[in-house]
Amino acid sequence: MDSYERDELIIQGKSLIGRRVDHPRFGTGKVMDFDSSSSLLLIVQYDDKTRMMAFDERTREMMNLVPEKEKRRKEQIIKASGNVYLSDWEDTEMTESLLAHLYSRIQGSQEDVATVSLNYIIDSSEALNAAFNKLLSNSLKIELDSDIKYKDQSIGQNLERPDMSGTNKEGKEVVLCEMKFYAGLTDNQPNGYLDRLIAEDGKALVFVCPKARQLSLWSKIKELCADKGRSLSDEDGFRITVDGIAMAIITWTQIIECLRLTASSVAVTALPDIAQLSGFCNLMDQDAFIPFTSEELGPESARKEMRFYDVVDGVVDKLDTIKDLNPQKKGKQNAWRGGYWRNINIRNHKVEVSFHRDYWRDSLAEAPIWLIINDEEGHQPDHYKKCLNSRPDTEKHCAWDGRIMLALRVLPGVPKDDVVDDLVKQIVNKIDWFDGAVS
Repeated sequence: MDSYERDELIIQGKSLIGRRVDHPRFGTGKVMDFDSSSSLLLIVQYDDKTRMMAFDERTREMMNLVPEKEKRRKEQIIKASGNVYLSDWEDTEMTESLLAHLYSRIQGSQEDVATVSLNYIIDSSEALNAAFNKLLSNSLKIELDSDIKYKDQSIGQNLERPDMSGTNKEGKEVVLCEMKFYAGLTDNQPNGYLDRLIAEDGKALVFVCPKARQLSLWSKIKELCADKGRSLSDEDGFRITVDGIAMAIITWTQIIECLRLTASSVAVTALPDIAQLSGFCNLMDQDAFIPFTSEELGPESARKEMRFYDVVDGVVDKLDTIKDLNPQKKGKQNAWRGGYWRNINIRNHKVEVSFHRDYWRDSLAEAPIWLIINDEEGHQPDHYKKCLNSRPDTEKHCAWDGRIMLALRVLPGVPKDDVVDDLVKQIVNKIDWFDGAVS
């Protein structure tokens, strides 16, 4: 969006603070805050929990927050194309598209289904393929040929397998694309892909994800690059250069709107296919049931789940041995549908260490393990919240009761004792910071 559109959305978002809004899935809630520091986010308190929602076109339409003036302006733009009308789009994009409806019967991951669909669409029209390349070029801020062609699942020498790889007319691989909904990053992402591009003298790496995940996933990607000692340029929006390779992250909405705009004038027959992909992406962006895979139903899944409980126990037991913290375990283990937590008194605080599925899924931090710092009575006074709220959005989350939780990063690829030791260090460092900041 341009700066004018963003300013309009910020004005509307701030005007909603304190008002009650309706959502077709979550019901009626009260807008608690509006965050415009990076992505535009609406923080809404519903009966079950507080939700942080991307203040984008889809959400505004679902919550009936698009002003009539804006609706008329969009309709005029669409009619001006002379080929397709607003009603045509509404007819082809149902509440649940056919592709979204059939997903549970299709073999393959969410990302595989979306990638194959996208590749089919852009391969069906030179104009759509050129539009997709232009979108990548603008996002990466580099020149890409308009006739780059894409193929799925191209396996490299180190078994890395990006979702899409783009080759120029000479057959040289120049750009890799990795599609995400809510799956985590693999060991090859992004560093294995960057190594492949550097070895082949490629140009760019692009990640695609839902708008609600763009900021958190981008932070993780940059962090993984920095951990490898790579040379990172200054950030330019959601774009950066890493060891000479241009890297960016864009959203499914950007891709779909780009293809829609092009198709409305030069590839009208592709509009129903684009609507199918849009409906599928909308489904994946909701709390949809994801079908089980055979692997998930094996006993190994139960063992993996229990690791989080074991880590929380290990962290609390370790904290209890550090005399300088004046620790005292409080209460028993606590489990509920969303996870598991333990309490321990540290200095003058009642601390909660938890494994929390909901905040792992919904927060910008995308972290499974969390820390809550309370006072001795187990409450979080306003001056506590103010201090904790000063942390970046990718390091915190507002709980359902208004308390501020801090994300703890879990080390991958190391034994349990190393994971526990590192989490304990993070907790001690955060409490030291908090004591100094709140005093």
